[in-house]
Amino acid sequence: MTILNRNVRNGMLPSLALLRNSASVAVIALTVSSLSAMKAHAENECGPSSYPIVNCTANSYGNISYPAGGLVVLENSDMTVDGVITIGSMENEVETAVLNTPLYKTITGEIRVFSPKNDAGIGLYPSSNSATPGVTGILSATVEGEGNATINLLEGAWVSNPSSAVAVKALQRGTGDAIVQIEGATIDQITPGIAVNAINRGTGNSKIVMNSGTISGTADNDPKTEFTGLVAHGVSPNANAEIIFTGGTIKDTDVAMTAYVNAYPGSASIVINEDTDKADIHGQVLLTGTESYFELKAGGLSMAPGETYDAPINVEIDGNQADVKLLGGGIATYGKNGRGVVLFNQGGYETIAAVELGGTDITITGEDGVGLYMEYIADPGQPYQVDVSMSDGNILSYSNATGATAVGLNVKDQEVDASFNMSGGTIEMYSSNSDVIQATTSADGFYDFQLTAGIILAVDGTAIKILPEDDLSPNGPMKIDVTIGSDMIVSGIKGVFLNQNTDPGTITSFEVAGSATGDIIDGPGTINVVLNGGC
Repeated sequence: MTILNRNVRNGMLPSLALLRNSASVAVIALTVSSLSAMKAHAENECGPSSYPIVNCTANSYGNISYPAGGLVVLENSDMTVDGVITIGSMENEVETAVLNTPLYKTITGEIRVFSPKNDAGIGLYPSSNSATPGVTGILSATVEGEGNATINLLEGAWVSNPSSAVAVKALQRGTGDAIVQIEGATIDQITPGIAVNAINRGTGNSKIVMNSGTISGTADNDPKTEFTGLVAHGVSPNANAEIIFTGGTIKDTDVAMTAYVNAYPGSASIVINEDTDKADIHGQVLLTGTESYFELKAGGLSMAPGETYDAPINVEIDGNQADVKLLGGGIATYGKNGRGVVLFNQGGYETIAAVELGGTDITITGEDGVGLYMEYIADPGQPYQVDVSMSDGNILSYSNATGATAVGLNVKDQEVDASFNMSGGTIEMYSSNSDVIQATTSADGFYDFQLTAGIILAVDGTAIKILPEDDLSPNGPMKIDVTIGSDMIVSGIKGVFLNQNTDPGTITSFEVAGSATGDIIDGPGTINVVLNGGC
């Protein structure tokens, strides 16, 4: 994907149109008519031109500045730039501002493009010297009007940022979108900060697409410093912040990627797959929005030991709904209290959270770790619904993960409807004192466990446990349904089911048709047991 064909020579402009990749990401919208209406004037650098294109062909430059905008093209493989490249200005009548870099050797300094009306874009190609970074500095595209702020980092491009400023930033302040696309580039964030940021402070959306390449920091788990890979950020109601990651590596970052909208309503989404390259991600993946969506189809996510509750995936529901689809790939958690996936809500909204386990392998290593953890805190009287389904994949705790939990639901409210439906896959907890499913007590709540097919094994724990938590959860009457189907195998050395809710009004229905090993049921209130050939 390119902004401009390398065959630009002597002011001749090939066909420029609205380009879109397979993910429907607009790259740059330029037309000959819009450019020919402008004249780009150099300030003692590449020279004036009456054409819509300015070609820079000298061996070396200091600053390159075209405040009237236009299309500036770097066209010398021996070129070195030691200074600031500025295309466009917020103070001038700039319509479109674009920098394209098909041929150059090194750029030491900032690259900045501005447009108060239309598109502003940077197309960064690889330099002619692949042994060193092509750009040592930062890239930014800023738009205030209707256009898009777009940055394309193409195969082999290399950016090294020694400052704490954002290395690559697309900023939109008007009605267009902020877009960054990475196609095999390398971005090194040397000091704590953000490597790539698509931020929309206007009414549009923000989007990052990474198909291959490497983002790296030097994370040290110091809570006072943070290295962040990809950030998609929106601030207006109804905005969408989106990251599509189809291949590449993010390493040595505290936060690998985050998508968030701090307005109501707003949606945040992250999709990770290996469509174009291997996906290897080290650091947290964070989402925050009124509606949050996360999907893992393939790739590896892991979080090194750090602060309590560090998790490779952290979804904060600042509103109504969160959907998490774990369809492939692997998630690994390390260290004490490490979590694999966290869903957290602390808003006064009616909320629905849905988690689908359809092929992902979650590995728990470390004391008191949790594979899938959901916590809900809300104003009294706000209902909360969480649905977890598992049809494939594995959740596994190693022997050193003492006190681990495969699925934990921590509810600090009086109204919750929660379900766990298992139709396939395997959950095996080999660590001591480790349970498969834990749920806190909830007055007037309903827990529904439908286990139709698959394997659940707790070698030193309970398969399903309802437990209190520090008097923060109500302990009133509950309704609990547990069904173990004919194709299900459940084994809990400390029990198949244990309810520590003490309210005598609790009603538990327990039906067994498959294999259940361990004490089948224990708890207060009314207990209805049906055996349909199971044991």
